[in-house]
Amino acid sequence: MEKKTNAKKGTKELYNSFTGTVLLWPCSQRLCSLHKREQSQSKTKFAFNKGIASLPAMLLFGGIIIEIAIASAFLVFYLNNTIYGTRLGNEALAAAQAGIDDGILQVILDKDCPNAACSASYSIDVDNRSVDVTICKDTCQGSNTHEITALGKALTRRHKIVAILSTDPYTGLVSIDSIQEEEL
Repeated sequence: MEKKTNAKKGTKELYNSFTGTVLLWPCSQRLCSLHKREQSQSKTKFAFNKGIASLPAMLLFGGIIIEIAIASAFLVFYLNNTIYGTRLGNEALAAAQAGIDDGILQVILDKDCPNAACSASYSIDVDNRSVDVTICKDTCQGSNTHEITALGKALTRRHKIVAILSTDPYTGLVSIDSIQEEEL
């Protein structure tokens, strides 16, 4: 470490921090001026290059922050899509069940459904969700049977439920043989 004090001309005073002593070092006029010029140039060079390391650091940190933001946006999108998709699927299933219940009611009210009074296929809306109901008699499952198919739709999700009913031709008793959800 160099410490400047009132040293004699042609000498440099050096401070040894390890031993705590001050040494006088002889130096010619040319060497001392060269040393001073190098110090002044390095100071201006250092002052000019001070902020050069901050640009890559800012770019690196900015890139990391943007990457984290994009990853969290995708995570929120997929999480929301999964939860919303499950909700839509449940709404489509509930709409299909409402269609089956309506079809069973149609058959109970008119044992010969489908006929002129009872349509073979119709569509109903359940809480902004649509259901396509199809009633088939005798040809789908055998004589004295009805097959009711309900296809519930909620935006992109669909559920299909099929019910098989038996009808006694003498008493008019309608019994439910099965209600099953089928894959699409």
